[in-house]
Amino acid sequence: MSNELISDVIDMLVEITDGQRDYSRVVLSSSLLELGIDSFEFVKLVVIIEAKYDIEFDDEDLNFKRFSTMHNLITFIDEKRKKVESDEKESMEERV
Repeated sequence: MSNELISDVIDMLVEITDGQRDYSRVVLSSSLLELGIDSFEFVKLVVIIEAKYDIEFDDEDLNFKRFSTMHNLITFIDEKRKKVESDEKESMEERV
């Protein structure tokens, strides 16, 4: 889990809330609810995450309660990114 990924997600939170909230004190244990993120904003966040990292949230992943903390969300993104990279590598190796 990189600091860059954490910073990116915080930037996304600022983006989906139009800069109306202060996220300067976000920590990994912060809950999305404590940060003022509702289910509508969560969907907006998911769309931005999917586009930025070329990952896809499966239907069962869209459960807002699953991502009770920033840590859960960051870990999910990190694991999805690693899987995409692994799948791409395997695909390239199969072509060779």
